[in-house]
Amino acid sequence: YGFYPCLAKPLTYRKLKYYVVTANRDLAESGNSNEANARPSRPVPPSPLGLIASPGDTTVSLLWEAADAATSYTISRGEVSGGPYTVIGTTAETTFSDSGLLNAHTYFYVVAASNATGTSSGSIERSAQPSPALSVSAQIIQRAAEFCEQIGASVDPNSASAQFPAPVRYTGIRGTDSFWQRRWLVSFQGGKQVVEVVDGTSTVCHFQNSALMEQQLNSQQAAGTSITSSAAVDKANTVLFAAGVVSSEVGEASPVKEQLSSPPSVWGHIWTVRWARVHPSGPYVGEEAVVIISAETAQIQIFNLGFVSIPPVAGTPQNITSAQAVQIAGDQLISAGIAGASIDNVESAVVQPNDLWRPYGEGDPVSIQSRLAWQCAGIKGKSTFFVWVDKETGAVIGGDSYTSTAFSSSPSKTIVKQDPVDRKVSPPVSKNANERLSKTKSPSLKANIKAREAFPKTNKPIARAKQGKHRVPMHHKSRTNSPVTPVSKGTL
Repeated sequence: YGFYPCLAKPLTYRKLKYYVVTANRDLAESGNSNEANARPSRPVPPSPLGLIASPGDTTVSLLWEAADAATSYTISRGEVSGGPYTVIGTTAETTFSDSGLLNAHTYFYVVAASNATGTSSGSIERSAQPSPALSVSAQIIQRAAEFCEQIGASVDPNSASAQFPAPVRYTGIRGTDSFWQRRWLVSFQGGKQVVEVVDGTSTVCHFQNSALMEQQLNSQQAAGTSITSSAAVDKANTVLFAAGVVSSEVGEASPVKEQLSSPPSVWGHIWTVRWARVHPSGPYVGEEAVVIISAETAQIQIFNLGFVSIPPVAGTPQNITSAQAVQIAGDQLISAGIAGASIDNVESAVVQPNDLWRPYGEGDPVSIQSRLAWQCAGIKGKSTFFVWVDKETGAVIGGDSYTSTAFSSSPSKTIVKQDPVDRKVSPPVSKNANERLSKTKSPSLKANIKAREAFPKTNKPIARAKQGKHRVPMHHKSRTNSPVTPVSKGTL
């Protein structure tokens, strides 16, 4: 009646199997057929995928994805695209290093997968050109130039110089002090654009386009329509991720549009986009990323990444409850001579221990390892106190204090905020900044005055802490409108 193929259930490879066949009709069955045998074999593996060729100094490193059923891989190299290729090695791993090559010479590679049944066809070809190893400073300059290219800032790598360690930009600001984070400074065009890279990493932590800011200062900014808040956030996200920050490290972007002068046609507007640094157990205290964008040209003026502390250890036991933390914080305030403070807000936060409430007034910490803590906010009169209670041990590991009267009046400035999207702006507070600029002849002093006015500030009353709003710590002096008067610590 014909030939009928039959597929047996999955069998063990390389094990000999024996088969017979019988015929059935009505209730009768024939005898066995002659016996046959077969040995199942594995299929030929597919060609490897994802081949990557990375050049080094007289070497090329290859990496590819594992192929199903493969037991070994054959690596072949050619000197022209498409071959011919010469086998240079075999391996059971998914990596291979080809050494002893000529620098500045291009090599072409394919990889085939094999097993006992056979060998696949070659992978997609990849090429690489070995080159001498770059010095550390050259690598930093290369990283800085790549960052500028990604954010649309035009720089000439041939004009770059690298300095290590980078000088402190703002004395007293924790996130920019070399004690907290050692950085490289790369200057392009004699300092018209500067980039800072965290030492030992590829993370960009600062960018400033002084040439663009000077153009604004001298009323040379190109006329145009301001970009929208969503476009500003998209642009800022490009900067953030080009710097090496991943989305899980930051909270929601907060854009604020600011008018730099009255009338706005003189200096135009800027968008300031901020992200708070976050952790699954709460926000980091005092750590954020900031991007400042020229609203009319969509060019980046300033980027600053204040992520300076090491994340807390994962899986740390958290034995202290919020109620226990309130009691501990209240006792700490009383022992410091601050009686009658009402602790009415407790939040989970990631903090860096400091010396404000630690015993014996210890100095700067020897490391920047952050801790999970309960941040307890106490209010007494016009003063606000934050006490940080370690979630694991219940120890008081730091905090901050403020006097709200320090914020009772705002200094003269020309920035008028529109928060968070385009709105009709109110008149500027005063024209003192314009007067200072008109009287000075020094371009550098002008740039300094303008930068101070343009840098985002806050003058919201500190008493809002009782609604759970995080306040900027007092050591971030450049972000407040007036010096903060610290409350006396009392006897610790």
